[in-house]
Amino acid sequence: TDIIASVAVLIGLRISQKPPDEDHPYGHFRAETIASMIASFIMMVVGLEVLYSSGEMLFNPQETTPDMIAAWTAAASAIVMFLVFLYNKKLAKKVNSHALYAAAADNK
Repeated sequence: TDIIASVAVLIGLRISQKPPDEDHPYGHFRAETIASMIASFIMMVVGLEVLYSSGEMLFNPQETTPDMIAAWTAAASAIVMFLVFLYNKKLAKKVNSHALYAAAADNK
């Protein structure tokens, strides 16, 4: 889902930079808004899936024990994703892009 949201944002940014043409005399800047909405929708669906799975596990508990490698992988992934969040947030402010703000929120 992260890849799909990122691709949507990148495509939206690419399209929004196109100059005005006959069909779009005011430009293509709305493509960025649509890409932001797609990324937000994907984040919402994933969040709802996590809530649903968590609720299901409350009523049907299953005992599992993850390996220590899972903890180290999760910690490393969290650090990397936080750095990606900071980079995307800084870039979003620099280019004033709502789509990049959405991607940064997803990374966070």
